[in-house]
Order: sequence, then C-alpha cells, then structure tokens
Amino acid sequence: MRCLNRKSEDKPKPGRFRCTKCGAVSKKKEHVCKPKKIRGEKSS
Repeated sequence: MRCLNRKSEDKPKPGRFRCTKCGAVSKKKEHVCKPKKIRGEKSS
C-alpha cells in the first residue's frame, strides 16, 4: 500500500478516510496505508 506522507488529497469530512499513521485524508480507502473512516457528529 502507498502512503500520502501527510499530503491530504481532500478536506476531512464525514465518510472520508484518515491515515492513522501520518494523518493524510483521502476519499478512497486504498490511498492511505492505515485507513480509519471519519465519522460525522450525531445530531439531536
């Protein structure tokens, strides 16, 4: 897998993926080495 090396492709929004290793954000899970999905805030 390739890593973006702290160079985000997109802005961090719910539904996108953030690399837990370097913190880069991408729309596609395959573009970051250790992806974790960004969750939205719960609204009441």
